[in-house]
Amino acid sequence: MSSLDLHYHMFAAMNLRNIALCINMMLFTACSNTRKIPVYDADCGNHRLRFSVTEKKQLAYTAYQMEISIGQLPAITVTPQQVIDHTAYDFSILGDHPHYLYNTVQTNAISTEKILKNRMVLFINPAVYSKEDFEQINACLSAHHPQMETQLYEKYIVPQHSFYYLQFAGIVYGLADDFTEIYRNEDGDRQLKICFNGNIQELGKEKQPLPASVNLSLPVAVRLQANHNDKPVFPEQEWATYRNAKNESLMKDDFNFYADDKGVIYAIRKQGLIEAAGN
Repeated sequence: MSSLDLHYHMFAAMNLRNIALCINMMLFTACSNTRKIPVYDADCGNHRLRFSVTEKKQLAYTAYQMEISIGQLPAITVTPQQVIDHTAYDFSILGDHPHYLYNTVQTNAISTEKILKNRMVLFINPAVYSKEDFEQINACLSAHHPQMETQLYEKYIVPQHSFYYLQFAGIVYGLADDFTEIYRNEDGDRQLKICFNGNIQELGKEKQPLPASVNLSLPVAVRLQANHNDKPVFPEQEWATYRNAKNESLMKDDFNFYADDKGVIYAIRKQGLIEAAGN
């Protein structure tokens, strides 16, 4: 190898190392570009309540999450996905489980215009927080949640992101999965999972999602109320005879079914709904 070739290969190797260093620096900068924005700060009895939004800029997107800190308790984090998943379609499903409901009416506290807000229920994990912690968290949130919602809207609103159209509907000592319902066929190889927010998923025997090619023309979701022009229907599909895994009730006995103007079926629980609750 000539000296010219040697210099060329050394130069190429140095360039590759420099490119790798630049990429690593870019990744490090992108992954570490985090900022915490204070939203609300107040005294709550003998404790301090702090409410903030954290932004984490990734290479292709920005991740957001809220954080609620009360005294010395572990901080409670809320992600945009949790805001969606923990929005109750029917507060009566909470039953006698330890919980407190605040204002559950879908209104906009910022103006007189009604909007569809995310009426999120905050789940407090019993594996992390004691019953006493739960009561302490509720005491702070029940007193301060209107100001927290307003400050979030005024200080950190991103119109295209429904994450920030938020209403704290209540607090529950438990997990969202505690209120997931399973209906299954006689053989147990097909199941419907009704999530806390009313979304319905079709599952196989091992609780794995079934491919779209074998779906049963399911209702798209369980809703809170029927639209004015939608018509009641009697479901002829097989899933209407599925039984609740806990109490063996038939799905068609637990829900009324409606079809919209496009023929899409959705379900509404027959038992009474809780439209609003005071503090």
